[in-house]
Amino acid sequence: MKKNKLNLINLGIVGIFIIWATFGPLFLQTDPTKVDISNRLCPPNLKHPLGTDQLGRDIFSRLTHGARLSLIVSLFAVLFATFLGSVVGLIAGYQGGWVDSLIARILDIMFSVPSIVLAITLVAFLGNTVLNVIIAIGVVYTPQIARVIRSHVLKIKTEDYILAAKALGCSTFRILTIHVFRNITSTLLALSTGYLGAAIIYEATLSFLGMGVPLTVQSWGRMLSEARGYLALAPWMVLAPGLAITIVVLSFNFLGDYLRDVLDPKLRGYV
Repeated sequence: MKKNKLNLINLGIVGIFIIWATFGPLFLQTDPTKVDISNRLCPPNLKHPLGTDQLGRDIFSRLTHGARLSLIVSLFAVLFATFLGSVVGLIAGYQGGWVDSLIARILDIMFSVPSIVLAITLVAFLGNTVLNVIIAIGVVYTPQIARVIRSHVLKIKTEDYILAAKALGCSTFRILTIHVFRNITSTLLALSTGYLGAAIIYEATLSFLGMGVPLTVQSWGRMLSEARGYLALAPWMVLAPGLAITIVVLSFNFLGDYLRDVLDPKLRGYV
């Protein structure tokens, strides 16, 4: 990583984002929901570093609380998808036969539905809560992770150390958890890091469309949605959340690509 300054920058941005989202709201003295009509559409100044919106709310305060939401939703959605996708992929790849065929057909059905449509449908069915948004985004990424894990398991289960474990009488659960899963953790880490940025995009998209978190919860996507009618009068309303989403998502994506190249021996040229 030291040889490539871009990777260091991406890691630094991700670190700053995590610290900002975790501790930033604790030190803010401005209520992100406080309406002040007398200060509506104020440009950036000393009191409001990023200006105010159409209701006089401080944009920096809203952006900081929105960062926490983006971190929580992306982290738990990816963890949920990683766990569920890993279990499905391990079972499908290792068992084979009709189990693999059945799971593969279910995954194909899920892939046939556009991801954003599937997420919107789930949120509409479950309701507009933070937990339901996490579940919806997690379900969207589960088939993608499951398919990658399945392909890796199909290769790993034919290795000599797996055959040796079977010959020694190891149980299926032990083989999957100790021998198989341990050899796909690097792939999961690289996948998960890349999906963190995409999960932020999905949460922002759902909130932008009015299908995300409740109105009382600050969201970068809702900030963009509310700013659409004020592009000419107050461009800072769009720039703040737009740049935040762009920078954070790109950093997560670049970091995920770097981890994939480092952790996958085939991409490093050793195999």
